[in-house]
Amino acid sequence: MFNLADVRSSQSFRSRLDSSRLLINNARELVVLRVVSTYLEALRAKATRDTLKEQGVLANELYKITRDRVTQGVSAELDANRAMQKVNAIEQMQQEAEQSYVAAKLQLANLLQARITFDFEVADEAAYGTGTPPQRAAAITLALASRPDYRSAVDAFRAADLQLKSVKATRLPTLGLSVSDGPSGSTPLNNVNTYRVAGNIEMPIFSGGYIHGQIEEAEGALREASAALEEDRSQIETDVQTAISGVQWALREVETSVNNVRLSRQEVDFTRSRFTQGITDNTEVVNAQDRLTQADDAYIRAHFNLGLARANLARARDTWGGLCRTLTCRTALPWRRIARGSCLRAPRIPRPRRAPRRCGQPTSTTRGW
Repeated sequence: MFNLADVRSSQSFRSRLDSSRLLINNARELVVLRVVSTYLEALRAKATRDTLKEQGVLANELYKITRDRVTQGVSAELDANRAMQKVNAIEQMQQEAEQSYVAAKLQLANLLQARITFDFEVADEAAYGTGTPPQRAAAITLALASRPDYRSAVDAFRAADLQLKSVKATRLPTLGLSVSDGPSGSTPLNNVNTYRVAGNIEMPIFSGGYIHGQIEEAEGALREASAALEEDRSQIETDVQTAISGVQWALREVETSVNNVRLSRQEVDFTRSRFTQGITDNTEVVNAQDRLTQADDAYIRAHFNLGLARANLARARDTWGGLCRTLTCRTALPWRRIARGSCLRAPRIPRPRRAPRRCGQPTSTTRGW
């Protein structure tokens, strides 16, 4: 009728079940982080390709100017050769960037379990986020309240504590009640309904050593769960502070790269003006274009690092909803389904049909697939 050990054991089972469900949510968030990082890789590859196209236009213009000056006898053939080398180098980089962009889109389609194709474009100016990083204390508090891995550890600790209480409760007496009703008689014609109600109390007498061993085992599991909980707490605090520092560093890197790109473009304009005026050859222009290429690459890399840092911060604080809403694509990529994990279920595999059994054919107990 009443067994405190069974009550505690049932509560412990429910806590373990909640812990397992939260671990599933944590695995889904890791998949979301993988998808976001792959999406940012595709954006980075596209930005590199587009930047190289612009630089290719500048290189071709420089070659045309140099070829005209060679025709006029103002510049040497060496200048035209140098400009053509720059055109070929940028063209080769364009081909590599195009292939990288195609590979990134195929990887993204594969992760989304969509149709494997690269016939789409990724375009999202807001993918790198806006605003300043949050306060560290508030971010840590939010992460401890919402991170599924920490909540799973809390439920696992609660389950271990309830299991210990359940084992200790086996030392207590158990109250039972049994009721029976049935006919009683020597012949079917002379039956009389009888009723029996009995109460019993069970007390453990010779099981002290067994219960003590179970208590020791449950206490060990509780200490292990407590250590795992503290480890998760420390890891979450580390993740949040590392992510905030990463966002702050990435914002400064973006600001520096923007200024560097502006200065590099000014240098290209200045050196081209000096070349067209006949002050110098096109060596300065080619070198300035090289520095512009490096500046553009640093600018793209800084924005990629910023987007990845914000993704890590969203993962650390468990704020995926706002991040996934900022990600868009010209194709119908299921970001919301990714965020809530609905597209992470295993695909449904149809069962093969069995061959029809002919008359007289023995039935086999083995399933044929």
